Parts: sequence; C-alpha cells; structure tokens
Amino acid sequence: MDSVHTESERSEESVAHTDEALEALTSEESAELLRTHRMGRLVFAFESWPVVLPVNYAFDDPTVVIRTDLGAKLSAAPLHAVAFEIDDADPSGAWGWSVLAQGPAFDITSAQDARSEQLRSLAVEPWAPGVHDHWLMMSAVRLSGRRFGRVPQLEQLLGRSPSLDQEETP
Repeated sequence: MDSVHTESERSEESVAHTDEALEALTSEESAELLRTHRMGRLVFAFESWPVVLPVNYAFDDPTVVIRTDLGAKLSAAPLHAVAFEIDDADPSGAWGWSVLAQGPAFDITSAQDARSEQLRSLAVEPWAPGVHDHWLMMSAVRLSGRRFGRVPQLEQLLGRSPSLDQEETP
C-alpha cells in the first residue's frame, strides 16, 4: 500500500494547530529568553552559502557574544550582517517558540574598549572540544520572536499565572 497521504488526510493531521495563531513576542520577552539560554545558532554567509552553526553564547542586551576558534565563523562573520536564533518546542507539538536576533558581527578578541572587555568577562563556556580563544559579538539591531500554544517556560519567566480559561472545569 502506498504511504502517500491525501490532501484531506494531511489537513486532518494538522487540525490541532489551525485554530491557534502564531503570536509575536515583544522585544522584552525575546530578550528574556535569550538571557536564560546558553545554546543557539549563528547564521552567516561563508563562500557565498548560508551557514547555520550551533554555538554556546551569553546575552548582554542587546549583544550576543560567543567564543570560537579559527575557522569559518571568525573569517566570514565579522563586519557582516549575521543572525542568531534560539528556540524550543514541546515534543508533542503543543507549544513552541523562537527568537531571532539580527545585526552586525565584530571580532572583539583584541579590542581594547571597555564594552569589549566587559563582554569578554561574560561566562561563555563552549561545549565543543578545542581551544576557543577568539571572541565574536553580534549587536542585535533587530530582535523578534514568536510562539504558539501556552509556553510554560515563558509564562514562568515573565511571572504570568496560568489563565483560568484554559483549565478544565469538572
């Protein structure tokens, strides 16, 4: 038997999400999520191709800072527009969110200004093995996010109590 789904079967499978709309996160909500995570994805162009690499980071509003080694990130990202993304989702699809930061990247490894020195003092602990003695920063000039469903982590971070209309009554 063929495993191809008909259009109506696909529609039935996605019905659970059709009554919900994606909701934009405020820049404050997006920044709060960036402050509470340590792993994200740096997006940049390398040899004319888009590259998405997982990195550990720290966020000091409005700046994302990472440590890296020699390679594509260090040779291609500085002085160019880059993006940085984090996300999370319920494995069953009940909720999800993503945050996107966009802006120019700079190599601050040897920079002598007070801001660069302060950023290099942040706790950025790369999980990948190897030497990571170079520092990159991305100054977020655009920060956006979106979500669907009730995101427990976001509700807790922002001090919101669960809404009563979502609880079942006996």
